[in-house]
Amino acid sequence: MRSPDFRVLAYVARLEMALERIRLQASFVNDAAMDLADRIKTTVIPGATTEQLEELRNCGLEMERLLIDLQEPTQDQEADVAITFNVKSMVESIFRWQLRLTGLKNVCLHLDVAEPDLIWFPSRMRHILDCLFSNSLKYQDELKGEGRVLVSIHQGPDKYELRISDNGIGLTRDAELRMFQLFDRSDSGKLVDPVVGLAVLKLLIEQAGGDISVQSSAGQGMSFVVSLPRYQEGDYID
Repeated sequence: MRSPDFRVLAYVARLEMALERIRLQASFVNDAAMDLADRIKTTVIPGATTEQLEELRNCGLEMERLLIDLQEPTQDQEADVAITFNVKSMVESIFRWQLRLTGLKNVCLHLDVAEPDLIWFPSRMRHILDCLFSNSLKYQDELKGEGRVLVSIHQGPDKYELRISDNGIGLTRDAELRMFQLFDRSDSGKLVDPVVGLAVLKLLIEQAGGDISVQSSAGQGMSFVVSLPRYQEGDYID
């Protein structure tokens, strides 16, 4: 039996992740628009009270924030071409989206980014952040009150180190060992479960010359460390 071509698997997985992100965003925007429309309908304009006018203003601001986060920069869509982009803004935007998709309200982002601009592959970085934020939010511990997701990005002379930690429920040692197995997935028939997708994420990171590791224990949250090699502007991945 021929071994799988992991470049093909990585390409297919990236397409699935991108399509799933678009599907989730479209579904969320549709639901949000309907909710805002219902709220506006219940606000009587003639003789509206201060509270009603404030509600209308809040509806407009919510939709404005939603549309801003939907505006993925054009350069982010380029396939595997290294460019300069603001990773701090990307982290904040993706975290807001993941909060919207999960409906969680009591999770805070703590961000440590000394240099907001870096040269890498924005589309691939977006997949990394989407997947790791999704996992952190999926395994939040309701008994701990406020959830926390800590993100640090440090730039070394030849690599970037991305660390994402949380105070969630964590994983057992057995689950930790299985999480990067490519075909240990659900029965959905998809190559990658977009909610978890850690096995495919590992593949995408390694294809770019990086690596990913995780530390976790039950009840103590998870900490992912991603090491990514630095590239020059205009470099690309075959």
